[in-house]
Amino acid sequence: MDKQRILKYGRNALLVLLLLLSIIGLNIAVQNNTSISKKEQEAGQQNIKLDVALVNEDNTVTLNGTEYNLGASYAKNIEKNTAHNWSTVSRGTADKGLKEGLYQLVVTIPSDFSTKILDINNTNVDKATITYKINANGNLQVENEAVKVAKGIISDLQSQLIDMYMASILGNLYQAQRNVQTLSDTKVTNIAVFRNNLYQTAVDFKTLFPNLTSTADSTLAANNLLKEALSGNVTAYDSLNTAQTGLKDNLATLIEQRNQGKLSQEEFSASLLAMNSSVLSAETDQLFATIKTTQEVLSGQLGAAAIDETGEASGYIGLVEKLDQAIADLQVAIEAESTKLAEHEAAISDFAETHLTTYYGDSLETIHIGAVLGKSTELPISLASYQTSLDQLILNQLAGLPSLTPADLTTDLNKLDPKAASQIQFDAAFAQAHFGEHFVASNDLKELQDLAKELEPHLQAAADFKIPTPTTRATLSLEIPSGFDLVSWELNGNSYTNPSEVVALQKDNTVTVTLQYEKSQTTTVSTTVVTDSTSTSSTTGSSSSEENTASTTAPSTGTPVTTTEMAQGSVKVSVNNLEVTTAGFDWENFLKEQEAYRKAEVAYAAKVSEIISKYNQANRLLDQYYPVNTVTGERSSLTDSFFNQDAKSLLTSLVTSSITANLQSYSEARAQDQALKERLAELEGRKQELKDQLQYISTTNSDLAQQIANQLAFLEDVKARAQSIADGQEQQTALQGTHDTELAALATELDASLSITGEVKSLSEQNVEEATNVNTVFTTFTNDVQAAQESGENLSSEATALMERFESELAENGDFVKTFTSVLSNTYDNGVPNEVILDFLSAPLTESSSSVKATVNTYRPFTWILLLEMVDLFAAYVFGTHRVIKAVKDKFKVSRLEDTDLVTVTVLSVLSLLVGGLIGVVSSQQLQIDSELIPTWVLMITLFSLLLAQGQYLLIKNAKGLGMGISFFMVISFIYLSNAIGTTASLTGLPATLKAINPLSVLENSLSGYFDGEAASLTVIATALVLGLGFAALNAFVDVEKFLNKKED
Repeated sequence: MDKQRILKYGRNALLVLLLLLSIIGLNIAVQNNTSISKKEQEAGQQNIKLDVALVNEDNTVTLNGTEYNLGASYAKNIEKNTAHNWSTVSRGTADKGLKEGLYQLVVTIPSDFSTKILDINNTNVDKATITYKINANGNLQVENEAVKVAKGIISDLQSQLIDMYMASILGNLYQAQRNVQTLSDTKVTNIAVFRNNLYQTAVDFKTLFPNLTSTADSTLAANNLLKEALSGNVTAYDSLNTAQTGLKDNLATLIEQRNQGKLSQEEFSASLLAMNSSVLSAETDQLFATIKTTQEVLSGQLGAAAIDETGEASGYIGLVEKLDQAIADLQVAIEAESTKLAEHEAAISDFAETHLTTYYGDSLETIHIGAVLGKSTELPISLASYQTSLDQLILNQLAGLPSLTPADLTTDLNKLDPKAASQIQFDAAFAQAHFGEHFVASNDLKELQDLAKELEPHLQAAADFKIPTPTTRATLSLEIPSGFDLVSWELNGNSYTNPSEVVALQKDNTVTVTLQYEKSQTTTVSTTVVTDSTSTSSTTGSSSSEENTASTTAPSTGTPVTTTEMAQGSVKVSVNNLEVTTAGFDWENFLKEQEAYRKAEVAYAAKVSEIISKYNQANRLLDQYYPVNTVTGERSSLTDSFFNQDAKSLLTSLVTSSITANLQSYSEARAQDQALKERLAELEGRKQELKDQLQYISTTNSDLAQQIANQLAFLEDVKARAQSIADGQEQQTALQGTHDTELAALATELDASLSITGEVKSLSEQNVEEATNVNTVFTTFTNDVQAAQESGENLSSEATALMERFESELAENGDFVKTFTSVLSNTYDNGVPNEVILDFLSAPLTESSSSVKATVNTYRPFTWILLLEMVDLFAAYVFGTHRVIKAVKDKFKVSRLEDTDLVTVTVLSVLSLLVGGLIGVVSSQQLQIDSELIPTWVLMITLFSLLLAQGQYLLIKNAKGLGMGISFFMVISFIYLSNAIGTTASLTGLPATLKAINPLSVLENSLSGYFDGEAASLTVIATALVLGLGFAALNAFVDVEKFLNKKED
C-alpha cells in the first residue's frame, strides 16, 4: 500500500516536473527567438525580404505622336531591385496571392496613371492614386516593413515624376532659347535693314526700264519714218527713170526721123519744144525737190546728235547714244546693287552687334538670358512671376511643416526614440532665409504635443510596498523581472537608481519603485505589484525604440509581458542577499494600461513618422529646385543656371544668322533673274550691230546724196541746153549740123543720166532693205527691253513677296515670347497662382492603403479566446474529475449503454455549445463585427468551444494530471505565442510548430480575418466540427482507463 502510494506520488511529481520542464523549455525557446530578433534589429542587420506583387493596369497614352506607359516603365525599373522578391501579375492573381499569404504586399498602378501624370497642361488636374495592400498575417514586423516598402515605392516614384516635370520645364526653356532669334526687340531693326538697304533698291529698280522702253519705242518710230522716206525715194526714182526713158526714146525718134527726113524743121522744133516743156515742167521740178528734201531728211536722221525743241536728243546717232547711256545706267545700277548686297553681307556681324548695343546699352557685354527676358514688358507671364511660381510650389510643400527649424522639435519628436529627430534631412537655414517671410506653420506640432501628453500617464508608474525588517544598516537589493528596467526607487525619502545600495533600514521600511519596460522593447505594458496585504506597487514600463523612416507611418511593436511573466515577473527584494518579499502584478490593470499605451504609442509614432516624412520630402524638393553647388556649397535656383547664361554671343549669332538667312533668300531670288543680265548682254551685242548697220546706211546715203546732187546738176544742164535749143530755133537751120551733134551728145548724156538714175534707184532699194533690217533689230531690241522690264518687275515683286514673307515669318513664328509663355502657362490664371497645379507638381501622387489581417486586428480576439478556453477547461476539469453523472448512473443501470459515457458527453457538449454561442454573440457585439459575418463568427467560436471542451475532457478523464498539464501547456504556449501578448517577431523551430498545432492560435488567426472582412474558411470550420464530434464520440464510447486496467489484469 505504501509502495503504491509512493509510486503514485512519484508519478504525480514526475508529471509536475515534466510540465515545469516543458514550460521552462518553451520560455527559453521564445526568449532565444526574441533575443536573436532583438539583436539583429539593434545591429541593423535584420533584412526582411518580402514577396511583393506589382499590378500594372496603366494604359498607354499618346502625346505629341509619342506613346507613353509610365506604369510599365516604372515596373520594369523596380523589378531590378533585389532587396525583395518582385512579381508583376494581374489584379486577380495578386488578390488571390495576398489572401493566401503568397504575397505580403500588393502595389497597384491604376489604369489612368499615365493619363493623369501627363495631363499637366489643364487648369484642373487630378493626382494619380497608388494603392497598396498588406497581408502580414499578424506579424507587425513584416507589416512595418511592408508599409516602409510601399511608401518607399510611392516616394521614389514621386521623386522621379518631379524630376520628369523639371526636365520638361528645362526642355521647354531650351526650346525657347533656340527661338530667341525672333526676339521682338530686334524685329523692327531687321526689317528696317532690309527695307532701307535692299527692299527700296529692288522696288526702285523697275523704274529704270520705262525710260529705256520709251527710248526703244522712239528709235523704232524714227526707223519706221526713215523706211517710209526711203520707200518714197524709190518711187520718185522710178518716176524719174520712167520720164528719162521716155525722153530718151522721144529724142532718139526725133533724131532718127530727122535724119531720115521724115520731120520738117518746124515739126522737129515743135517736138523739141514739147520735149523741153516736158523736161522743164513743174512736176519734174517738184519731183526733184521731193527727192532732195527726202535726201536731206535722211541725212539729218543719219547725222550727228542734235537737241530738238523738247530738249531731248534727236537723230539716229542721238538715239543710239541715248540707248547706250540707258544700258550703261542699268548695268551700273545692277553692279551697285550687287556691291551693296556683298557689303551688307560682310558687315552683318558688326551691324547686329552695333544695333544690339544701341538697344541694350553697355550692359550687352555682361547681359544674360534673364535680363533679355526681363527687358520685354509684353510677356503675359514675367520672369519674376515665373520664378515666383516656382517658389510658390516650394511653399506649398513647406506649408505642411510645423516649423522651418526642425531642431526646435527635437524634444517633442524624441519622446519614444531618442534618434527620431536625427532622421530629418532638411536645410533649415536655406528654407528660413528664402521662405521664412511667407511661411505659415501647420498644426502638426500641436497635434504631436497632444499625442505626447497621451503617452505620459502610461510611460512610468510607481508603487509603494513595505519591507518587514529590523532596524539595521544593510545592503538592500532589487531584482527586476525580465523585460523591465529600473527607473529609480526611494527609501525613507532617499532616491536611488542602482538596484543594490547600502541603506539604513527601519522597522517599517516603505519602498517606492518606479519601473519601465526595457528600452529595446517597443510595446507599452502596464502592471501592478503587491508587496503585502496593506500596500500595492504599480509599475508601468515603456520603451521607445521605434523604427521610423521617412517613408513609414506605423510604429514597430515588440514583446509584451505574458501570463507567465505575470506569474513570475515580480520585484524581488533582498536584504544582505536574503529575499524578504516580492511584488506581483495586477493583471487587470496591466491589460488596461497596455491597451491605452499601445494606442497612444501607435498614434504618436505615426505622427512622428509623418512629420519626418514631410521634412525629408520637402528637402528632396529643395534639392530638386535649389540644388547645392558642388564647388561653393551654396544652393541656387534650378533656373538660375539657365537664366544667368551669357546672352551676348547668342543674341549676336542669332540676329546675324537671321539677317544672313533673309539676305540669302533675297540673293537666291536675284539669282533666279539671271535672265536679266543675259538680256542686257544681248542688248549690248545688238547695240554694236545696230551701230554697224547705221554706219553702213550713213555711208550709202552719202554716196546717194552725191549722186543725187550730180543728177540734179546734170538735169539743170539738160534744162539749160534745152532752153538754149528753144531759144536758138531760128538758128537751127544754119546750125543743123551742130544741132545734130549736140542732139547726139544729148542722147548720149541722157543714156548716162538714165544709167545713173538706175544706180540711184538701186541704192535707194538697198537703203530700204537696210532700213528694214534696222527695223528688225529695233523690234528685237524693243522686245528685249520689254522682257527686261518684266524681269525687273518680277524682281520687284519678289522683293515685295520676300518682305511679306519676312513679316509673315515673324507673325507666325510667335518669337521667343510665344515659346516661353507656353512653359507651364497654366500655373497662373490672371496673375493668381493655380494652387491645384502647384500642389500637383510638388506631389503628383496620392496613396490608398489597406491591410489584410492587420496586426492591430490580431490583438482584439485574444481576451475572448482566453475566456473561452478558461471556461471550457474548467468545465472539462469538473466533468473529468467529479463524475456526478456517472455516480447517479451507477444506481440506475438499465440498458446496454450503461458502460458508455454518453450522458456526460451530451451534457458537456450542450454546455460547451451554450458557452461558445454566448461568448460568440457577446464578443461580436463588443468587437463590432460586420453584421453579415456575425453568423460565421458565432459558429466558429461555438465549434471551437465544443472542440476544446471535448478534447480537454478526453485528456483529463483518461490522463488525469498529465491531461491537465497538457491543457495548461496549451494555454501557456498560446499566451506566449499570441499576436496580442506574445512575440511578434518571426517564429522558427519549436515555437513556430507549437503555434501551428495549437487550436487556440488557429482560432485566433481565423478570427483576426473578420476585421478585414474575411470570414473563416470552410476547411477550418469543417475541421473543427469533425474533431469536436470525433472527440465527443471517443469520450462517449471509448473508456481508455478501463481498457488500460484490463490490460494490466
